[in-house]
Amino acid sequence: MRILFINRYVPPDRSATAQILNDLATHLALEDHEVVLIGSRLAYDDPIANYSRYEKVELGKGSLTTHRVVTTRFGRASLFKRAFDYLSFYVSAFIRSLQVIERGDIVVVKTDPPLLLIPMRLAVFLKGGIMVNWVQDIYPEVAVELGVEFLRGPLGCWLTALRDSSFRRAAINIVIGSRMADRLRAAGVSDDRISIIPNWTDDEAVGPVKIEANALRKAWGIDPETFVMGYSGNLGRAHDYDTIVEAATRLRHRKDIVFLFIGGGVGLEAVQGQVEKRNLSNVIFKPYQPREKLAEALSVADCHWASLIPSLEGLIVPSKIYGIAAAGRPLLFIGAVDGEVARLIDKFSFGQVIQPGDGDSAINIIETLSHDKNIRERWGGKARQMIDTDFNKRAAFQAWESVLHRLNTN
Repeated sequence: MRILFINRYVPPDRSATAQILNDLATHLALEDHEVVLIGSRLAYDDPIANYSRYEKVELGKGSLTTHRVVTTRFGRASLFKRAFDYLSFYVSAFIRSLQVIERGDIVVVKTDPPLLLIPMRLAVFLKGGIMVNWVQDIYPEVAVELGVEFLRGPLGCWLTALRDSSFRRAAINIVIGSRMADRLRAAGVSDDRISIIPNWTDDEAVGPVKIEANALRKAWGIDPETFVMGYSGNLGRAHDYDTIVEAATRLRHRKDIVFLFIGGGVGLEAVQGQVEKRNLSNVIFKPYQPREKLAEALSVADCHWASLIPSLEGLIVPSKIYGIAAAGRPLLFIGAVDGEVARLIDKFSFGQVIQPGDGDSAINIIETLSHDKNIRERWGGKARQMIDTDFNKRAAFQAWESVLHRLNTN
């Protein structure tokens, strides 16, 4: 079977979309398939990086080939600069796709940059491929909810119509949550063209690391008796962070509680500004950590928090929760009480859900967890059990293989 994946960031980039793409693409190549990646030469967190144009690796009887196209690199500082970078990738990836796609290929199109499925639908049609959308987020609705007002007008309606048509005409749309599947159904996509396959973490490499054995925690000078409330990954416009900043401010007198941020993003920059303005000494910032240190990085915290603005439910799924759960850590989720993550917490009992702005509840939960190790261990154990039974990498790969083989035999 020949399978193509198209995404702006491809391995070995450290972005979340590139990492899960690397997992799946490598697995399929090891299963004797011919796997081809089309991406850019860009690195998510390094503006001057320039990956090679072409690579090919033989993996048993399978292979993994990577084509990287040239794009602009204006960066994420403004909407205009982002749009120009997106447009350049649309054009370059479209041209390279016409050169690479062969009749009968299964072409999996991801959603970075947004609306990539619109130009790729034409390329796949012209070359006689089989179109699969791997939906990580849904635009332009995300942009509209985050305040891009001009997309509420005719342009946004036109883009939505083109996107919905691409959803409806794809052989299958892989979505990463049930609320997202509801969004596609509302757009007129039939159930037989929707498959729910959640994202994953490397649950074989990521597991609980005891505090006393955690080299990162020691290197960062965090006392074993200190309670650490952690955040890991990108903190962006889709996330509520004011609730946690308020909690950190009101708990500044508790010398046994610290708030740890590992990662980056525009939201993190805003948090850093608030921490400096409020002169908070109980907040620690650390950069992204290498993937091989993910188990230690996620295990530094005694509890993690994650968030999603409620209006974005079904448009985005905070997949960072799988890594947190694999590390056996409880979760405080700030978002919709009937959302995707809230449903998981209700089903598997590995944390608590509060609404954005509910600082009182956040403080109550943090203080309770800080002095009750039994609750932390119980919730953390439930989190890891959820990964082992329902959300492990093996189950995700099996679901993907089932979909791909069905498409290949039709």
